[in-house]
Amino acid sequence: MTYKPNLWLMSDLHRRIVAAAKQFQEYSVLLRPTRRHIFIRQFQLPEDTYIPEFFRPCFCVLAREKDPDKKPCLVIETVDPDGQAISKEMGNLYEQHGILWVLIHQDKNSFVLESWHGGTYLRIEEKTGSLFKLLAAPLAWFERHVSFPQGSYVHSHSERVLREAVTTLSPSYRIEIHHQIPLTYVLGYKDDLTPDEKKLLSSEIDAVITQSFESDPDGAVILPVKLDLHDSHRDDTKIKARDEGIRKLCGKYKVPLLVMTPGADDTYDFNCDALGLPKGTAGGLEAQSWAGALAPFLGAAIRYAGRSF
Repeated sequence: MTYKPNLWLMSDLHRRIVAAAKQFQEYSVLLRPTRRHIFIRQFQLPEDTYIPEFFRPCFCVLAREKDPDKKPCLVIETVDPDGQAISKEMGNLYEQHGILWVLIHQDKNSFVLESWHGGTYLRIEEKTGSLFKLLAAPLAWFERHVSFPQGSYVHSHSERVLREAVTTLSPSYRIEIHHQIPLTYVLGYKDDLTPDEKKLLSSEIDAVITQSFESDPDGAVILPVKLDLHDSHRDDTKIKARDEGIRKLCGKYKVPLLVMTPGADDTYDFNCDALGLPKGTAGGLEAQSWAGALAPFLGAAIRYAGRSF
């Protein structure tokens, strides 16, 4: 089987949105993050409420570049390949909890942004093809403190260290990192999954490294990273079974899943079976050390995905 990485930016509209969002240099663009982390930590849906999209990814969020927790300042939704937008129930949940979000779609000769927030409905049409002005309007609401971010996408110090390591390597490898991605967006569509494998699809991968938008406008998955550092990954039977299932499922489709585990004497081990490299080791929670351990896997993963750097 030849490995074909999943692609996140599958349409002209997707690429236009990212190109526009990238112009706001004080913000990071986090692609395909699970929606539940838009809300406060441990948020639970109201009793007797069923909203499947809550556990699926939005298109992207914008977070302050300097924010270590990557709190979502603006949520961007778009339509799927079948032309379907998010459900009314999911939109209502955003509105009820004061989430600043927008829907961007194409309507005949115009690109359209719609936003519902705090009793205000905003609709902007753009006919020239640049979506920068569309995003500037709702971002102004955030910057004038009309709305406030609630959730976060970087959940631990180790995730911050990983992000810093990727930032260190970015000038050489032209890479970006995204957080809390459902496994289904790491694998891509598969039509031969078993019932047990399908149950794993909503499991979240801690981080996914892609190349920068300028280097790869398709947004190919380069290196998913699983941080199995907490004791629960060794002591909790259910978590251990889920971890093993995720590793086997990625192995089945030759996905280069990098798994990080505690090593000896305050070190961290890096392993990726699909790439066939020896184990890497980083000392302590230091970004430079993690960058050194990550670099060989990153270079191999870029080549493995049929890309260059």
